[in-house]
Amino acid sequence: MERTTQTESVLKEWNEVKTFKVDITLDPLTAHSQLEVYSRKKMVSSKNEGDYDSKYPYVLSENKFSPGQTYWEVVVQSSWKHTWYVGVATTDAVKHKAVVPLNAGNGFWILSYKKGNGYCVSADPPTPLSGIKNLETLGVFLDCDRQKLSFYDADSEVHLYSFADVSSNSNTFFAVFSPGLDRRPLTIK
Repeated sequence: MERTTQTESVLKEWNEVKTFKVDITLDPLTAHSQLEVYSRKKMVSSKNEGDYDSKYPYVLSENKFSPGQTYWEVVVQSSWKHTWYVGVATTDAVKHKAVVPLNAGNGFWILSYKKGNGYCVSADPPTPLSGIKNLETLGVFLDCDRQKLSFYDADSEVHLYSFADVSSNSNTFFAVFSPGLDRRPLTIK
């Protein structure tokens, strides 16, 4: 009988996840007015440093995701960005123009970073994640069939967190990106 170690199991999972990589582009038409999308729709940054009218400035992917598996990577460079968040939202959630908390109850599943506070997932209440240091490239794996969203440190090939019960009435999702309140960009790899 062949035994599989936990490390081998994680490596196998990581190698499977990477086979679902897709080319993601940002939809400038969905960008908050204070965000700028550029570089062939692969980068987003804030137009101005500091606070503005929305606590949750984001842009969506042009891509829609429904049954199946999808993986993408985002260069977040936490070592020099002040804030950012990345995740998915349901088509129902993004139809509303009202500012709502970005949590699963409102159709958003997010991993965020704020300098000084660290990493957090958008559970209700928000849940801090420990043990993550200077995340540079975030891997995002959406499995619509299993209703699961997972985040990875793509550089070190380490699983960070998974949401279960990621679902919506339409079972269709968009990727969500926010560079936060500084001019340093998020870049889709």
